[in-house]
Amino acid sequence: MSNCWLAPVTPAPAWADRAWPEFARLARTGTVAVLPVHGFAAPDARTAFDQEERIGGEWLRRGLAAAGGRFLVLPPVRFCLAPRRRGLLGLDPETTPQLLRAIAAGVRAAGFAKLAFFNTSPDNEPLIATAAVDARAEFGLRTYVIQARALGYTPAADPADPTAAALLADLLREIARHPRPPTRRAARGLPALPPAALFPPYRERSLPPLPTQKLDALPARK
Repeated sequence: MSNCWLAPVTPAPAWADRAWPEFARLARTGTVAVLPVHGFAAPDARTAFDQEERIGGEWLRRGLAAAGGRFLVLPPVRFCLAPRRRGLLGLDPETTPQLLRAIAAGVRAAGFAKLAFFNTSPDNEPLIATAAVDARAEFGLRTYVIQARALGYTPAADPADPTAAALLADLLREIARHPRPPTRRAARGLPALPPAALFPPYRERSLPPLPTQKLDALPARK
């Protein structure tokens, strides 16, 4: 199977190139699932609809190569929020969160404890941040959000920009080092993580302030 449309990464970290019996082993080793989100929207008539994915996908490929470690990249989400006047394959605000929720549920069901969202779409930044919090509250995933604009993304950005790839590699390494949530069995004998450990330090550089007290107060969905 060609993976050019599934994710612009080499087969090793591509979720779609793995057989299902491998997931349990990968989950036990602390592998981080990475979900790219690319909006198919052009700000003007001169910009290609797939510009976000062409730039962000190359940054991700280079960042993963530099970061090393254990990562699995899911097929990118291209069906997301998009301005109706300039969007292609856009979904409505009700359907998009359901799609992201279903993907997060599948990641958790496969045994993984960490899910990192890599979003290149400015229109989807609030949605992705909310989806990450919801996945944490509902499924117990330790979720992370990397917004490409924090790395310098614009429609005119260079796909080969070494600075963006280096910043992304640093964030991926930091996410990989961040403690995994304990399993239910192990949690009985382990103290709860302190509030400061809910998010790694990268969060202060890549996300707007969100008090951890509010996260702790979120009720688990039934």
